[in-house]
Amino acid sequence: MIEFSIPMLAPSLNGSKGLMRMHWANYRKIKDKWTLLIRTQANLERGFKQIEECEVVIFRHYATHPLDLDNLFAASKIPLDALRHSGVLLEDDPSVVKSLECKQYKVAKKADQKTVIQLKTPTK
Repeated sequence: MIEFSIPMLAPSLNGSKGLMRMHWANYRKIKDKWTLLIRTQANLERGFKQIEECEVVIFRHYATHPLDLDNLFAASKIPLDALRHSGVLLEDDPSVVKSLECKQYKVAKKADQKTVIQLKTPTK
C-alpha cells in the first residue's frame, strides 16, 4: 500500500469555490499544486514505479461540515487528476483504478484538515 498525505482539502462541486463555478485557470492552479505535493512525496520513495492497477481510498479530514455523498466523490477529481499528472498512476480510468472509496472524518481544528490517499496495489 502506498499513502500520500496532503495538508489541504480538495474542492467539492458546490459553493463559491466549488468545481462547478471554478474558472479553468484556478482549477489548473489547484491541480498543479496537488500534483507537485504528490510528486514530491512519491519521489521520496526510492525505486518508485508507475502504478498500472490499484484500488484508491481517499480520506477527507474536515473541520467544519461533512460533504454529502455526491460531493464527497466529486471532491476526488483533483486528487485523481494529480495522481495521474504526477506520474504515480498510469491513467485515472477504470482500467487502472479498479475501485474508488471515499471516507470523511471530523477533526477538531482547521489546522488539522488534510486529505489522505491510499493506493492498494494487487499482490503478485
